[in-house]
Amino acid sequence: MPLDQMFKDIDTNGDKKLSLDEVYEAIEGFAHDHDMKLPEGWKQEVEHVFNKVDASKDGFVTMDEIKGAIFNAVDENDDGEWSLKEVTQAI
Repeated sequence: MPLDQMFKDIDTNGDKKLSLDEVYEAIEGFAHDHDMKLPEGWKQEVEHVFNKVDASKDGFVTMDEIKGAIFNAVDENDDGEWSLKEVTQAI
């Protein structure tokens, strides 16, 4: 599923930003639909990642913040560019 479609599906109120509750609901729904049991402590781990992605620290995650987090995760040396090595390692 494309990232923008996944974002829209999780954004249940259509405000173009994700709340932590929307993310929890999406994960719980996915787990339920696939007969998965979520591990103990999963909400704390999700909250940790959510807070790292929430660059504005406003309690919501936007598509731009997600794209920025992805970019930063691949750009291991923080030079503002992706090298072929960084992209290959990320894949």
